[in-house]
Amino acid sequence: MEQLSYTYSNLLECITYSDLMDNKSLIDYSARVLASKSAQRKAAEKSFLEDGVKEINISGKKGIKFKTIEDKLISRLLVRNIKKSYKISRVNRHDIIKNLIINLKDGSPYNIARLDIRSFYDSIDFKVLLDKIVSDGKVSRYDINLLYKFKDSLDQKMISGLPRGISLSATLAELCLQEIDSFFLKEKDVFYYSRFVDDILIIHHGGKITKQFITDYFSSHLPGNLTLHEKEKLAFLNIAGARANINDDKTQIDKVDEIDFLGYNFKIYNLYNENDHVFLSLNRKIHVDLSIKKIHKIKVRIIKSFVAFINSNKSHDDFLLLNDRIKFITGNYPIRDPVSGIKINSGIFYNYQYKNVSFNCSLVGLDNFLRSILFGSNNIFSKRISNSLTIQQKRLIAKLNFKSGFYMIRFHTFSYSRLKEIKECWK
Repeated sequence: MEQLSYTYSNLLECITYSDLMDNKSLIDYSARVLASKSAQRKAAEKSFLEDGVKEINISGKKGIKFKTIEDKLISRLLVRNIKKSYKISRVNRHDIIKNLIINLKDGSPYNIARLDIRSFYDSIDFKVLLDKIVSDGKVSRYDINLLYKFKDSLDQKMISGLPRGISLSATLAELCLQEIDSFFLKEKDVFYYSRFVDDILIIHHGGKITKQFITDYFSSHLPGNLTLHEKEKLAFLNIAGARANINDDKTQIDKVDEIDFLGYNFKIYNLYNENDHVFLSLNRKIHVDLSIKKIHKIKVRIIKSFVAFINSNKSHDDFLLLNDRIKFITGNYPIRDPVSGIKINSGIFYNYQYKNVSFNCSLVGLDNFLRSILFGSNNIFSKRISNSLTIQQKRLIAKLNFKSGFYMIRFHTFSYSRLKEIKECWK
């Protein structure tokens, strides 16, 4: 087996931008080298996680963080080795959505199954997973010992399953579903299969792949205590074949099916889009917008931002923080990693770039919601906001809106420390 050794040069490559922001001394290259050499010694002495882990709360659920930079670096190199051994590639949400839209535009009849695994991380039996890794023989004995030390540190905190907050948990969780992924990706009746963590979507043409077959297969092949969500998180749709849009044909009934996946809402029509075709073949009409759940999350962030301001001293600095929070929510911003030099753009456009509905869309509703908070007088919350902000301050915030953030790709720049401050009230 070909794996990376725990040398300081390999460990040095595992230092990230967040490490520099958490520990400003690491901005100096020589300090990063010292930290990497210290991690190398710790790995050689087999003292990984000798101080245990720190338990934290992440959105009301148990998570952990490593207490030392050395443990962080060792765990990240361990992640690289596991990914290399099991050929785990990074799944990109944007690529998933792009390919999904291409397949949804197919004009032939098809079926869609959307599934979700209940309490995914919490329900994973780490002991069973460790036994599988040992049995597979793909990971070195040294790395397996590191995994056992990781499990011991979780047992000391009485944490069941895999904890949130670290990349090691995410990588180990991927191993639980590789067999299921492989089956559906190879199945001839399935022409699209995608999984993003615990969210799964399958497009198929029937045959043996029926609703019953899918649910039975997952029930029998999900390892340990893993089970599928039911009711609203489990959806099966039969999509009719698309037809030409003939306005004067009263006998035809327009049918629209709807499904949410990875923060998007997809409306699937039984009509062809006359303005969208590949060569001479028309594509099915598909409308893509933000999902209801995502819209609700954005509204909650807006409300929490104003609540934080109301509960503050309402100083000029407090207002600037509120304004930056609304800038962050409605606009876009770049993040540059000083270690790798890579710049990543994020925000309302970059996170939902495949949205293709403009009339009466989610962004219009969000803009109306923001304005109702600023200028409304029909509820106690808006009245409190009105009494806390001057007319000039309201107008300044009102200049920020989702439509310009999306369609004009309006950018704002924040330092890493400011980003942490902005996000603080949303936890």
